[in-house]
Amino acid sequence: MFRRILRATAFLAASVLLIGFVLDVPRLSPPNPVVIETGPVGGSYHSNALRYAQHLTAAGFKVEVRPNPQSLDSIGHVNGDGPKTHIAFTAQAIDGTKFPNVRSVGVIQTQPLFTFLHKRLEGRVRTLADLKGARLVMPPERSATSEAARAVLALFGVDPGNTSFTYLPIAEAAAELKAGNYDAGLFMLTADNPLAVALGTESTLWLPSLPAAPAVAGKLPWLRAVHLPVGTFDIGRSLPPQEVEAVGAMVNVVVREDLHPAVLFELLRAMDGFHGGATLVNRAGEFPSLTSTELQPHPLAAEYRKTGVPWLYLNFSPFPARMFDNYLLIFIALVLLVEGYKVWYYLCELWEEASERFAMWALKRLDRLIDRGIPLGRTSRSLLSFAEHVILRHEAARGHELLGRVRSRVDPE
Repeated sequence: MFRRILRATAFLAASVLLIGFVLDVPRLSPPNPVVIETGPVGGSYHSNALRYAQHLTAAGFKVEVRPNPQSLDSIGHVNGDGPKTHIAFTAQAIDGTKFPNVRSVGVIQTQPLFTFLHKRLEGRVRTLADLKGARLVMPPERSATSEAARAVLALFGVDPGNTSFTYLPIAEAAAELKAGNYDAGLFMLTADNPLAVALGTESTLWLPSLPAAPAVAGKLPWLRAVHLPVGTFDIGRSLPPQEVEAVGAMVNVVVREDLHPAVLFELLRAMDGFHGGATLVNRAGEFPSLTSTELQPHPLAAEYRKTGVPWLYLNFSPFPARMFDNYLLIFIALVLLVEGYKVWYYLCELWEEASERFAMWALKRLDRLIDRGIPLGRTSRSLLSFAEHVILRHEAARGHELLGRVRSRVDPE
């Protein structure tokens, strides 16, 4: 009876595990495609995403790079609110409690907020407060650039109530500024971004310094003060011709919490390869970093920073690697359960054989005692009861015959 219950339990457990595994297959496979949402084409988010896509594609993943000029919305899409997105970028103040499904995998760089002014304002603008009443152009309203620009300008008393704010696609905004249709343009880009370099070397534009940058960063903690050296845009022509103080935002790469580990580890390797060196505003080895992020770090990213890519994901393709990662302990427990059952079954068989042999020996001994006329005491009768219990569980004719003879001689009718 016990063995039947044990077999039934083992079968039920194996069935449940098999059904669970089949239902879990989609999660064990990497997403197809891996969607990276960026800012507008030409922006630094988009440039980074293209490099990540190239690395991930070489690793065997299908990747879709999806530009979104309203880059503030990207973190919501990663969280699951809107178009499904696996990887995105942020450079804005974030309340992590509003995005429970999003995790940070590292800050990768600082992007300065450039304020390019038309030459006609040269000598008339000493601080950003002097931009009151000017015509300003910047990327779309829900972009990281525009959010940072509005926050910084507000500290100087410049807002849409006293100044003209125009939001255009980033390439169009830059073209309109160069054409002289606006007095100033604000763009948050890496210092080596082609668009930033084009604006920084444009003869009709100039880049003022912001001496109050440290104070601004103190009031807006998601920004930091940055220093741009002479020649940032063109060393040969010394553009800009003077050192420039500015503020910038730290760019954070964010992912879905349940992103397939194989994708995540390849993304982390790409980030190390592309962002570990020194730039005009970052020190070598400063990035990627899991510090200075308002979001909870992804636990696998923290593990990667300590030990690198796990052995499973280095030596197996994504599906079996995650299968072993998720089910190895369960598989080991199942093997131990099966082996334990086999050992238990073998011990039960040994016990049955030993008890049957002992019962036959006891019956023969009791039969001889009766032949010699020795009355059976309490111990002998207990031995007879045990032997009877064992023999009746088996169909061996010899045992039943001997038991019947002993019983009839002990308790004659």
